[in-house]
Amino acid sequence: MLNMFASLQYPGFRILWTTNVLGGISQWAMMVGRAWLVFDLTESALAVAVITFSGFIGSFLMVPLGGVLADRWDRRNLMLWSFVLPLLINMLLAAITISDAVLVWHVVALSFLANLTRSVGLPASRALAPSLVPPEQLLNAVSLASVAMRGPRLVGPLLAVPLLATIGVEGIFVASAAVYGLSALNLLRLKAPEQERAAATSTTLVSEFSEGMRFVLLSTPVNLVVGVVAVHCALTMSFDPLLPTMAKLELGGGGVLFTYLFMAVGAGGLIGTLGTANIRGEAARGNYLLVMGLLSGVSLVLIGVSGSLLPVLIALGFAGVSQSAFMALTEAMILESVPDRMRGRAMGVYFMIAVGVMALAGLSIGYLGDVWGVREVFLSLGVVFTLAMAASAGLSGRLRRVYRFGSVTADTEAAVA
Repeated sequence: MLNMFASLQYPGFRILWTTNVLGGISQWAMMVGRAWLVFDLTESALAVAVITFSGFIGSFLMVPLGGVLADRWDRRNLMLWSFVLPLLINMLLAAITISDAVLVWHVVALSFLANLTRSVGLPASRALAPSLVPPEQLLNAVSLASVAMRGPRLVGPLLAVPLLATIGVEGIFVASAAVYGLSALNLLRLKAPEQERAAATSTTLVSEFSEGMRFVLLSTPVNLVVGVVAVHCALTMSFDPLLPTMAKLELGGGGVLFTYLFMAVGAGGLIGTLGTANIRGEAARGNYLLVMGLLSGVSLVLIGVSGSLLPVLIALGFAGVSQSAFMALTEAMILESVPDRMRGRAMGVYFMIAVGVMALAGLSIGYLGDVWGVREVFLSLGVVFTLAMAASAGLSGRLRRVYRFGSVTADTEAAVA
């Protein structure tokens, strides 16, 4: 059991991890508050999808730049700004909501800005982790970093429930800003080690980003794994806009029930990433990756065919387990295959692709939820991804080796050179 938290024995990683936990709690609480506020104003899954899209597109635009800056600048200071600026934006949204002047476009614009500024620090956070723990603890550290991202999906909504039921969404916005402040104060305690800078910081940002892009797109099987991640994000991780409609129109609840559905995914995510943190051996993690991919599809099928609250909550929990484990495993495989001077850019490309496809897919899924029905959408997405995952193992020899041996390092040397 203690092996599951082995990376936390290192003080620097412990500070980084607790900072990201606090930031994640704030971010997920804000997502709940913004989604319910917009659904309350419009009763439209598409409108919620627009809010989700605005956040994802902000991340899509900023993560690549954040990756380049993470290899040029001090990574801790870059992270610090990524907490301070969203704090100010969330306070502005709280003020507009309290004054009863809030409109949907306000939420869209501020969601875009908050995610734009928050995302600049994401590659820096991921790139810092390998320098704070020994190499043999990298998968454990990445898994715990995923816990810091996924686990708050449980804790953030848990913070939101009493505020939503008593004060309202404005209470969520104020509390979220306060937690961002705690994140920034905690990060000031981190004494980050010297980092290997990008070899050619006199070149342009575009050329440095292109180097990271070439690594991800030209390294096989890294590019194949990232392709599977893109399909996974599009089909199994973009259903959040459907949850308010599921809560109100399918299950007969309101904002609190919506929050519980949101939390079910977070609870599963916490379990999935903790399980991943305890994996030992490359072969075991490759097998686990394939199983979690298949479970991601099957869990959506279960949501689609479930007719009552408890089965839906259980299936959402399984979705959270599989999503978080799948993303943690692929992230660890890619991180270990790239030198420190490029880790920020590689993670920037990885997250740019992930959030980009989630942004576009979420918008489409929200539209389909309005015109087709949420259960039908869940069922269709689950069937398609389950078949796609099975095909990836059956038709691609390179991916079959990844699932068998749990490594993507074999063919990356030429792309890094």
